[in-house]
Amino acid sequence: MSCKSAMIPLDEIISISPEQTVEEALGILLEKGIRAMPVVSKDGDYMGMFHFHYILKFLLPKSVRAEGGIQNLDFLTGTDDLVPRRLTELSDRTVVDLMDSERPVLYPDEVFWSAIHMAYKYDAPMAVLESENSKKLVGIVTKQSMIQDMQQRLLESKAAVE
Repeated sequence: MSCKSAMIPLDEIISISPEQTVEEALGILLEKGIRAMPVVSKDGDYMGMFHFHYILKFLLPKSVRAEGGIQNLDFLTGTDDLVPRRLTELSDRTVVDLMDSERPVLYPDEVFWSAIHMAYKYDAPMAVLESENSKKLVGIVTKQSMIQDMQQRLLESKAAVE
């Protein structure tokens, strides 16, 4: 059982180029009803994952994001204009400025347990690269694609018992 079984292939995923702006990326996320997408170079190399979580990270004050940071945000009452102002500051930046380039990746032949572990640990799709010696994106594994794969395996397992 490998990660490939739960992988959505490259030709079925939505990706974004590193030159695109955050404003363009937000429009794609909204239009397609997704929360994240891989950032891919013109050569097809995976560069990182652009996801809504990083937008939230840049919107929140550092004092709130810090480990053990401020939990009560009542002090922000009356500052509703900060969100559009911060979004405006972000809108013209490229997705490279806000993408997650540190997240571990998967490989097609890697054991399925790796995907389970990463889904548990991270909240975004996981890039699947061609091999450990390549940056070529071949697909992604999402929580939804994992659920579909697990459901199929469960049905097959039950059918084998009967």
